[in-house]
Amino acid sequence: MSDRWEIEIGYKHVKRFMAKTISKDFVLRFFYFAFACLLYSLWPLVDYLVQVFFTDTYGDDSTKHTMQ
Repeated sequence: MSDRWEIEIGYKHVKRFMAKTISKDFVLRFFYFAFACLLYSLWPLVDYLVQVFFTDTYGDDSTKHTMQ
């Protein structure tokens, strides 16, 4: 896959975190976009911490990583 494809897919996933707005205020729209990017970026960390906290492992069944 090309880097461009990964960028497009990443942007598509960020859109899921964005607030719906009809505002034309650039600052507000930029804040919503930046906040959506932050949430999108934090999600893998939250996923990791929850899995480690409840199971002491991370990953699917074929690639278990035991935390020590």
